Amino acid sequence: MPKRLSVKVATFFKTMLGQEKLLTPAAHSELLAISPTHAIQTDLYLPRHHPRPTEAPTIIVLHGMAPLGNQDPRLTHLANCLANLGYRVVLPNFPTVTLYLFTLESVTDYTNFLSTLAKNERFCPSGRYAIFTFSLSGPIALKASTLAGNADHVSAFLTIGSPHSLKDVFTAALTDPNYDRFTKFVTLKNILRHAKQAEDSLIHALRLRIQMENEACSAETLEAHLATLSPSQQQQYQQILASLPDTLAYYQTHQATIAALDHSFQQLGDYSAIRFPLILIHSKKDSIFPAEETKKLSKQLKKMRIKHKKLITTIFDHVTTELSMNKMHQALRMYSAFYYYFSKIGAEKKPKVD
Repeated sequence: MPKRLSVKVATFFKTMLGQEKLLTPAAHSELLAISPTHAIQTDLYLPRHHPRPTEAPTIIVLHGMAPLGNQDPRLTHLANCLANLGYRVVLPNFPTVTLYLFTLESVTDYTNFLSTLAKNERFCPSGRYAIFTFSLSGPIALKASTLAGNADHVSAFLTIGSPHSLKDVFTAALTDPNYDRFTKFVTLKNILRHAKQAEDSLIHALRLRIQMENEACSAETLEAHLATLSPSQQQQYQQILASLPDTLAYYQTHQATIAALDHSFQQLGDYSAIRFPLILIHSKKDSIFPAEETKKLSKQLKKMRIKHKKLITTIFDHVTTELSMNKMHQALRMYSAFYYYFSKIGAEKKPKVD
């Protein structure tokens, strides 16, 4: 291993796992227009300790189902860690994902964002970028990376704890009484929305309930919103709560909705367009999206003879990390995966942009 890169990876883990969080604000923030009618709030963290900042490689960090989106302290800490290593770090904020919504329109938004970023000299001078993503953003970003010629601009792609088959995840969430409560709520919120069997105000109530149970909003905020619901909406809300954890009836009612949504998503993009290094990381302890999801994606990619690296570990769960000496062999495998990722990121010659 080249010494400089080895030190860089070691420094990354040291700062990421350190008790002191690096929360320096972004150097630049703007609404980046990705279509005539849509703009995405995007933050830029400039590289530190780089002799020529405009030549520093760009990494896009895509948030998962975090209510704070790109302002989540875990994400801003990660952005600072990467900036300390000499990268330009771009943090966009996608509202639909922060609302725990999975929509086909999100793929369009991610696709347009990646295409727009490749043409933006301020955010991405080289026209190329690596992608570092989590959770629900993983499959959306991977699809988007294969559309609109975006694959030509991706230098490396790393995803952690992402689902592959919406049908399998939603089915398991609704049919298994012991499945993670958070995922059950997210599943119900999405299928009721897609089936058009819940008004926006009720969908918002479910969102606030998810946030309250994850300490992202207060009980008072939820109660204040519930007071604005009609009697029928309040009754439907209580029925949803009463159905947990046994949500089999919802699955039996909405099987067709789940299958149609998954089928529509799977038709988007083309994995055969993947020409960039791809790293898939998942925890065996992930209760939100099981590690089987990454295994299924890996199996599909192997059938298509698409090269990628897969790491299944117990070193963390869906959102937290814990290192100990008895997990050192897994820590080394994690180190190796990130070494490979960072080794593929570079300010290569700028490709042609239409």
